[in-house]
Amino acid sequence: MNWELYSAASWNELWQPSILLQSLGLQVLYLLFVVGPWRKVFPHARKSHPKEIITFFIGAWVLFFTFGSPLDYTSDHFLFSAHMVQHLLEILCMTPILMKGIPDYIYLALFHAKGIGAVLYRWTKPMVAVIVFNVLFTAFHIPFLYDMTLQYEWFHFIEHLSFFVCAFFLWWPLLGIIPEIHSIKTTRKMGYLFYASMLSMPIDTILFFSSNPWYKDYVAAPRLITGLSAIGDQQLGAIIMFAGMVAVFGSIFIATYLHYDNSEWYE
Repeated sequence: MNWELYSAASWNELWQPSILLQSLGLQVLYLLFVVGPWRKVFPHARKSHPKEIITFFIGAWVLFFTFGSPLDYTSDHFLFSAHMVQHLLEILCMTPILMKGIPDYIYLALFHAKGIGAVLYRWTKPMVAVIVFNVLFTAFHIPFLYDMTLQYEWFHFIEHLSFFVCAFFLWWPLLGIIPEIHSIKTTRKMGYLFYASMLSMPIDTILFFSSNPWYKDYVAAPRLITGLSAIGDQQLGAIIMFAGMVAVFGSIFIATYLHYDNSEWYE
């Protein structure tokens, strides 16, 4: 590892205060709307559970680690594989943890809100969520668009915001926060999990078997890991993303299968 490459970065570049403020800001808003006096704006508000609060705070700190730690600097300047680690953390860790920390009465208010509710209801349908996420994830890894995320910070923000929103749609049927809204039963859930685990497979396969590196910024980047070429880094990133998807959704699939019985066939 060429650790000296980090010496050129300032403290603010390695540990981004703006992301820390965003994380802390989310936690403050959460306390105001879930624990504090602003909770009364929600019609079905109830006393919050400590588990919900702790879960949301964990998600907020995962957000900071993903986008405000040296991992972000590494992904922007050196390694495509580090960028794929960021994607994994955002899609498979940060998003579902934040979602689980938000009380159900807030979701009920959102789903019944004029305009917003109709959009949420349409886009959290299982088939729609899977297709939209797959298309968006693949599109953002087309070289032209991916290079834009590295060159323009505003476009990079749009990329990650899009992944978060679509990951929200993707996780909604699995988490079953409000059972009446697109919550899926065991047999359909296993099928959904199988397709979810395969979401990154098309683009990962192309990236892995490509004979040339796709992204010019990583080709020109200094080699942080000695001996790891740009094409090797690209292949490593593809492996990380695919393995992460399969590990997380595959684990949920196995857990679902172990709790499976035939009773739902007779409902």
